[in-house]
Amino acid sequence: MVDGALDRVFDEPFDIRSDTDFERILLEPAGAGRPAAAASALAGFVAMATPIAQRTLRLVRAGSKAPIPAAKAAKYAAIAVPIGVQVSSTVRRGIRELQALASFIIWRLRDEGIEPERSFVRALTVSLYVDADRRPNLDMPHGRIAALLTRVWILRAIGTDSEAHVFKRGQAWIAALDRLDLAALARDDPGSAGRPALTR
Repeated sequence: MVDGALDRVFDEPFDIRSDTDFERILLEPAGAGRPAAAASALAGFVAMATPIAQRTLRLVRAGSKAPIPAAKAAKYAAIAVPIGVQVSSTVRRGIRELQALASFIIWRLRDEGIEPERSFVRALTVSLYVDADRRPNLDMPHGRIAALLTRVWILRAIGTDSEAHVFKRGQAWIAALDRLDLAALARDDPGSAGRPALTR
């Protein structure tokens, strides 16, 4: 699902030419501009993730140990819509964020005179998305990526993910890219040898 969504945005990135463009696109509705993910892939993910989200929510409501701090449990315990609908909405938003972040990275690379390379952009996008504060891991196994994204989206689905949270994530991704030496990172990418570059 993630690979398919990112492949589409590589072929036709969002028109991002500044930090402001990136923030604006992040805050647009998840369905604006392009499909977030193939319907069948999205439906499959929601079917898999919904029971996990339901179990996690029950743990929170019961006050048991769960991957959400107990002090915050109350605000996560009351959800006004069915959890499956919430998971679907959260994943659509998450896919759009990944697409926007990939487009932003493509623009940042080209702005520095670096021709983006498809697998490098994908790896950097996912690594920054799951943890903007850590040095990017460009050699993350697909299984690890899937597990991290599933956890992130399930926790958002059973919680509150407001526009303010989206904006805060965008600020963190901008700050992370500001800190990175993109030229050195692209040069040292462990999987870059022999891969085709993105076309303009």
